[in-house]
Amino acid sequence: MFHPGTTGAVSVGGMAPRFVAIGEVMLDVSAEELVPGGVVHAPVRVRAGGSPVTAALAAAREGVQSAVIGRVGDDLAGRAIRDALLAGEVEPLLEIDPSLPTGTFFEGGPGTIVADRGANVGLRPRPVSADAILVSGYFAFQFDGDPLEGLEAERLAVDAGSPRLVDLEAIRSANALFVDEEELVALGGDLAALASRFRLICVKRGAAGASAYLDGAAETRTPPTRADGAHAGAGDAFAGSLLACLLLGRSLGDALERACAAGMREVAGGSLRS
Repeated sequence: MFHPGTTGAVSVGGMAPRFVAIGEVMLDVSAEELVPGGVVHAPVRVRAGGSPVTAALAAAREGVQSAVIGRVGDDLAGRAIRDALLAGEVEPLLEIDPSLPTGTFFEGGPGTIVADRGANVGLRPRPVSADAILVSGYFAFQFDGDPLEGLEAERLAVDAGSPRLVDLEAIRSANALFVDEEELVALGGDLAALASRFRLICVKRGAAGASAYLDGAAETRTPPTRADGAHAGAGDAFAGSLLACLLLGRSLGDALERACAAGMREVAGGSLRS
């Protein structure tokens, strides 16, 4: 585990990881829809979360050596996230904040979300080399400075994260971008312009699947099983799986199909009603 002040390129087991995910590490807590002023007896799910955690776990499931760079508190939640990453064969390269707690994301049914960034506010860029690096938009677009400074990868990707935050000027050195349809609109909706700007551009369309454009080639896939609306984490699993599959030399169409399946697995695993 990293400690405050750690610098230098990362390694996993003495070797550089092929895939590294960077961003906000969170403890995810979710429950059935809450009733204001009422008492609800219902399942509550607690698990390791945040964009980089979900993406790296998906990449590891594809068989790619993966790591997460983030910041957690010196608390039970931070240790639980570290253990969950190790169990998923992902290297937890986590700084420990001496005072702030691990970030928490709470979802209490549709439209009820509480997020506490906690230790994530202290995360800073550091030199990283890997075959593919995925940076969370929640980190990239809220960092005061160049969030991609010191990052070297054949595929340096950013997941937009939010239509309110996305800003292409902040990620000039990225060559891959993941967006959903709302984020695409926030960027002007000109997909052809984005495809000429980035080597890899992916548009996540939720239950309708996704489209990807890589070096002029285009593919679209629709998952055989539809989900009922958006689910937190599905897009992160999609991005991690797609980048991992491309690292393994899979075709764009095959990688996109497997990435859609990874997103659907995240939906199924995260549902309290399954």
